[in-house]
Amino acid sequence: MKKFLPLVLAVSMASAPIMASAAKYSHEPYHNINMVKALDLGADQRKAIQKIFKEQRQDIRHAIQEIREETDTKILELLTSDQRKEYEALKKKRAKKWEKKRKQHKKGKKRTGEAPALK
Repeated sequence: MKKFLPLVLAVSMASAPIMASAAKYSHEPYHNINMVKALDLGADQRKAIQKIFKEQRQDIRHAIQEIREETDTKILELLTSDQRKEYEALKKKRAKKWEKKRKQHKKGKKRTGEAPALK
C-alpha cells in the first residue's frame, strides 16, 4: 500500500495547476476551461483529456480507499474489543453525517457559478 502513496502525491501535485481553475466550476467537463481555450483543443483532444482526468480520479479514489482500509486495519489491531465497538459506532455516525451532506448536495445545494460554454 505504501507504494501507492508516492504515486497519489505525485499525480496530485502534477495535476494541481491544471485543476486549480476547474474548482470554480462544480462540474466543468474538461477540468480546465483555461487549458482547453489556451491550447485550442479539438473535440477528439478534449475527449481524450477528459478520459485521462476521469481515469486519474478513479485511480486516486482506489488508492485512497486502500489507504483507508489499511489504516482501519492498523487501528483495529491496537484497540480492545470495547474500543473496537466504539470505533465502529463512530465510523457509522461519520458515514451517516456524510450521507446527509451528499443528499443535501444532490438536492441542489451545490456550489454557485457556471462554467462558460466551450467553443
